[in-house]
Amino acid sequence: MTTVLVVEDRSDTRNMVVEALRKSGYAVLEAEDGEKALEIVGSKNVDCILLDILLPKKDGGQVLTAVRANKKNDHIKIVMITAAKATPATIRLYKKNGANGFLLKPLQVKEIRDEIGRVLKMTKKKSAHSL
Repeated sequence: MTTVLVVEDRSDTRNMVVEALRKSGYAVLEAEDGEKALEIVGSKNVDCILLDILLPKKDGGQVLTAVRANKKNDHIKIVMITAAKATPATIRLYKKNGANGFLLKPLQVKEIRDEIGRVLKMTKKKSAHSL
């Protein structure tokens, strides 16, 4: 079973995403801040991370950098999520730093499922090429 880690500090948003992903057949782990996310990545088998950018303790950019710094995490697909206005340059920067996808809030269940499905189908070669 594919495991998705949902990293979101707002409990209402996190709960909605977790419930939708469980109903879609994913095993789901959750973290409310960047430090907890890194603990989970270091101790559990994670296939995909939905990673909010604005987080307490360590922000999404710091988590992205830390996950990508460890070669054992190369298989993990990372989708950044944010409520802040994201410019094309900002999206390119996150992708350059290892993000595989990007979603804007407010999140819609269909968009979440579609984006996770898309990034999970990416091969390592495709991921590097699409940056």
